[in-house]
Amino acid sequence: MIINVLLAWMFALRATPPSLTEERTSTYGQPRSVGTPSGIEWPMDVPADWPQEALATVVGDVQGLNWMSADSFRIDPNWEMTKYKIVEIQCGWPMRSLRWRHLLMSRGDENDIVKVSPEFPIPTAAESILGSSTDGFPSRRHLPLEPIWAGFFVNSILFGLFAWLVLRLRHTLRRWLRHRSKQCLECGYPIGIRDRCTECGVMLHANPAVNPVVADRA
Repeated sequence: MIINVLLAWMFALRATPPSLTEERTSTYGQPRSVGTPSGIEWPMDVPADWPQEALATVVGDVQGLNWMSADSFRIDPNWEMTKYKIVEIQCGWPMRSLRWRHLLMSRGDENDIVKVSPEFPIPTAAESILGSSTDGFPSRRHLPLEPIWAGFFVNSILFGLFAWLVLRLRHTLRRWLRHRSKQCLECGYPIGIRDRCTECGVMLHANPAVNPVVADRA
């Protein structure tokens, strides 16, 4: 999990401005009696009480990071308009595992921040130093803390399996080298042709040439 989080943060800090992969805008006619006219799907999940259709969406991606922005509106029976906007950044590799979200509702001159995902703020000076290219990046850089559970679990399992294989390979190689040097497989003490280590008391396998990396404790 630690590797997963650190890798996602690295992409959040070092990613170059995402290349635009999709931009869609709906041209609305006269609104229906109440609510939102027909639009397009949001590129991210939205609160249940928000319009389920968007006015415009912009999606970009770069290695290890996706950036999405979308907005919509709703008209109430008094013909007052409420605007909705979401900016979301997802990062991680090989799957996106962490995200930062900014949800905004505005009505007239009033702006209401509905939700900002937990994140570590990055000072402006640090952002310009750490970012590969701060100019042109579509949103302020953040270190996200909200997990995308499917990607978070998959990445954590993959990185954990990789770390286990590396440690296991190191352990197996060390025991094989000790066997070739006629050392105790457990503690590395020289044992020559003896069947038992005089240092730690481990009994060697009856036929170590067949399976030299296995030792049975007495």
